[in-house]
Amino acid sequence: MPKNLSLKDVVFNTSRGALLIAAFCCQDYPLLKQTMEDKTHQLYIGKMIHAVSEVLEVALEATAHGSCLSGSDLLLSFFAKKKIL
Repeated sequence: MPKNLSLKDVVFNTSRGALLIAAFCCQDYPLLKQTMEDKTHQLYIGKMIHAVSEVLEVALEATAHGSCLSGSDLLLSFFAKKKIL
């Protein structure tokens, strides 16, 4: 991760948290894909996991509403209304 992040990217990521809450409150599950967008974390940490982008994309193709790499523990998260894998 870089030592400094742009304010624009940090605001973008912070807004995804508010959008995530709205998606669940309104039961707008297709919106979850947009809430998983990232400009400060996934681009850098994702390089440490082989084929992470492909795994996240396969989940979306298999009906997941959202998929992301989250946390410092390199956790892959998926949101789906039914079992997909």
